[in-house]
Amino acid sequence: MSWPSDQLLLASCGVCAGAGVYLACRALAAGRPSLAADRAALHAPPEPEESPGWGADTGRQVTELLRRLGLEQALLTDDLAMVGRTAEAHTTARLVHALLGASLGALALLAVTFVAPFPLPLAGVAALFSGLLGVLAADRPVRRLATARRQEAQLAVAAYIDLVRILLVGGLPLHADSGSESWC
Repeated sequence: MSWPSDQLLLASCGVCAGAGVYLACRALAAGRPSLAADRAALHAPPEPEESPGWGADTGRQVTELLRRLGLEQALLTDDLAMVGRTAEAHTTARLVHALLGASLGALALLAVTFVAPFPLPLAGVAALFSGLLGVLAADRPVRRLATARRQEAQLAVAAYIDLVRILLVGGLPLHADSGSESWC
């Protein structure tokens, strides 16, 4: 008579052995990677870019308009440079968020109109307000990531300055090259 723990031990050993056999068979069936195929993919000419859709084209036009009007601050160019995103892509995202927010705000007010009557111009005001909230919702992740990256850069510079200060206090000459052994 065997104990349940002995049976569980045997079952787990069987599962491990079965998994090992499965992985070995799978590795043998996959074959070896082809170096020639990898080199061909590496040196292949780039595929032609697809033409941007109407949203990207509209974002590009709005971005150009804002630049001509001198509203670089409205484009968040500094934050977008920190994030690594183009102004055109972010403007497109802003437009999509604004349209979505405006439509949801207008629909919400029209749904409330069934309960209590509101004047129709109030729907326009609600659409405008919720559209602005949509733009702010598109800007929020960009601003948050840019702030985090700025803080990381400040901490890295502070750590480097501390390292230089420690090396100078330890006796490293100010103009020491990396190959000198004067401070070892």
